[in-house]
Amino acid sequence: AWRATSLVDKDDVVDALAVSPAFADDQTVYAGTESGAPHISTDGGRRWSLLQSSIAEGPMYCLWLSPDFATSGKLLAGIANGVYLSTDKGNSWSRVAELPGSILSLTGNGNTVLAALHEAGVFKSEDGGETWAGTSKITARGLSRLTSAGATLYAMGPQEGVFTSGDGGAGWAPLEGLDDYLPITAMHVGEDGAVFVASHEA
Repeated sequence: AWRATSLVDKDDVVDALAVSPAFADDQTVYAGTESGAPHISTDGGRRWSLLQSSIAEGPMYCLWLSPDFATSGKLLAGIANGVYLSTDKGNSWSRVAELPGSILSLTGNGNTVLAALHEAGVFKSEDGGETWAGTSKITARGLSRLTSAGATLYAMGPQEGVFTSGDGGAGWAPLEGLDDYLPITAMHVGEDGAVFVASHEA
């Protein structure tokens, strides 16, 4: 069963959701919108509060919460081509990087954070999002999903399929067998490395 929450605005669109790693205890969820506004819920998504009317100009396509979010209060937001950092659970933000393309996805496991960009490949931070450097270029119009399973990284581009990296993002190779099903619309990687993809065709 589904029901509408208080986060419904006809003049704005929700582009990003991120759940606290300590959700079982804090019931905290964040949402980012087309206008670049962060919202927070501390009751599992039922009621929402606006943190700021806008962090920066442009859509907030992605949010990432640090694994130690409960104690550090650290989260990142991708707005247009800027990376924004908060260390107080979203109450204040600072721009820490400007990357060469719109940031479509953020993922990480602590100090190592990856950003998937539109037409600019994947960028990597080794200090929790403070500084960034490009990995080897992936030719993709838009990498809309980044995830990992064990030591393998996965990047999904709707028109290009799925790429994998086994060396921390230094090199990438396409996952074979998907060309007949493009464009890919969604991907999920299980903890055991099983990969599920969905497309318009199948």
